[in-house]
Amino acid sequence: MNTNDESHEELTVLVSAIFSMISFIMCTLATATSGWQIDSYHNKTGLFRTCYKDNCISVREKHDIPIVFAIFGQCLLVLGIISSFINVFIYRRRMALIVITILFLLASLFLWITVLTINLYLFMNGGSAIIFNAAIVFSLLTTFTASYALGISFALRHNHIHPRLPIVPMKYNQIMI
Repeated sequence: MNTNDESHEELTVLVSAIFSMISFIMCTLATATSGWQIDSYHNKTGLFRTCYKDNCISVREKHDIPIVFAIFGQCLLVLGIISSFINVFIYRRRMALIVITILFLLASLFLWITVLTINLYLFMNGGSAIIFNAAIVFSLLTTFTASYALGISFALRHNHIHPRLPIVPMKYNQIMI
């Protein structure tokens, strides 16, 4: 961290990594539990199983596509977290910020696709669905903060672009002719 501007950029990347960790924990929790759909008899259906009062049966075959999207989105979140920490503490390159932003954007996209595909099979009214939707919100916050850090990086590095008309600073009470 050489200047204040770089520390601001690195702090923003760390904030996006923290949002991503929260999103990953919530996604893992929501994917593993069976509270996506709860009917009037308190039967719970999740991505992997349906639990009745007495027993649970596997429904993984019906939900293979949403499971793949959820796990792939979680893997992209983990890759984004690792890339963020590498970029802040070891590597410090602008190209890495582009990769981090793309990883978080794709993770958010795959989490959205998970919700869209699971809506074909389930009426999402359980606690797991609410937690997964909150994880999507945190992944979107991750994407926004990572792209903000990328914008800071490009704005600081491209200060050599000048407007066509030169800007002459005026002193107080000075009249320009």
